[in-house]
Amino acid sequence: MNRGYTFLWRKTWTNPVLQEKGKRFSRIEAWLYLTNVLATGVDDPGAGLRRGEFRASVRRLANLWNWSPTAVFRFLRILEENSMISRRKHQPEQSAEQDAERFTVCNHSTYNPERNTKRNSERNAQRNSIKEGIKEGLNEIEKDTHSSAARDVHVSPKILLDIYQQ
Repeated sequence: MNRGYTFLWRKTWTNPVLQEKGKRFSRIEAWLYLTNVLATGVDDPGAGLRRGEFRASVRRLANLWNWSPTAVFRFLRILEENSMISRRKHQPEQSAEQDAERFTVCNHSTYNPERNTKRNSERNAQRNSIKEGIKEGLNEIEKDTHSSAARDVHVSPKILLDIYQQ
């Protein structure tokens, strides 16, 4: 029961059938929102964010989750205390009063593993070569069936039955 993974499609969060306006998020929904929506795993060099990092304000999360700001603050503190997230310290050029804070989801690669792009590109290359081979084979068959010699060839039904049974 405690082993294995389930994949959560990120579009689930915007599905109108599953959304309930004004619904209060549970703790698990809030955690899944942090790991699957905010920390999407996409590097954002413009914002200075890496995989597993996100920026959020307590006020914004409170509005999203339909929680009080105090409840959001306590939840984030509990996640920090349990090493589930870490709060990034303000850079010297940032003012400490800025609304959005920067967080990192600890063990983010466990929740959202990186795709092996090298393996995927090799697999796609193999698929493409197989598809090309099939297309060439079909083109050869088509050429053969249109030639006059191929029209004169008669195949015994017994041979076709033997091929089918094999």
